[in-house]
Amino acid sequence: MNNISVTLESTGTIASLFKTIDRVLESEPKALTLLCAIGNDFSKETLDPLLTSLKIPVSGGLFHKIIHEDSLLDQGSIVIAWYKDVAVTNYKNIENRDALRELTGTTIKSDQFQKATDIGEYLVFIDGAVPKLEENLDALYQKVGFRATFIGGGAGAASMEPLPCIISNDGLLKNTMQTIATNHKSKTTVTHGWEKQSGPHLVTSANRATIKTLNFEPIVYN
Repeated sequence: MNNISVTLESTGTIASLFKTIDRVLESEPKALTLLCAIGNDFSKETLDPLLTSLKIPVSGGLFHKIIHEDSLLDQGSIVIAWYKDVAVTNYKNIENRDALRELTGTTIKSDQFQKATDIGEYLVFIDGAVPKLEENLDALYQKVGFRATFIGGGAGAASMEPLPCIISNDGLLKNTMQTIATNHKSKTTVTHGWEKQSGPHLVTSANRATIKTLNFEPIVYN
């Protein structure tokens, strides 16, 4: 059996997600990771009963859009089943901590997971609306070690509106950073498809991560 399997639920309905997870659980995975589009009809009230009932570690987040193979989707969910042991750690209330060096969290492990060392691999999901995002990532880097491989990104709405967006065994969380640790290491490559249009520009007004004016001109978000 492969180390993971990936299943797409494309309708974006909570009932279809429940059925998809039930089918995936028949293969007896050790953990699940869910990548869900914000455009689904999900809420904390509808997702929490499912998440808290799972007997294996669950992780993931809600994202503005999701990518499956060559498709960019506004709705749907990607269900990743892990067949190797993992450990999921949730660092809660990261916006409110004064001492970032004291980064501590709660971990749920699959049965045979051995503590990942600094040569392991970590998937990282973090509430993108948290203003101390960079500081928390730096604290995680210092805690885990520079030889670890990190994969992941920010969860939440593109509008930066604070909302529960991190998926866990405790339900849907906000103001949280999450790691999924494995005992192997992979090679990652980062690239993008952006093209430079103009600039550089001077940010003359901002509220946390939201830019208000550039070069003294107001920003209009569509």
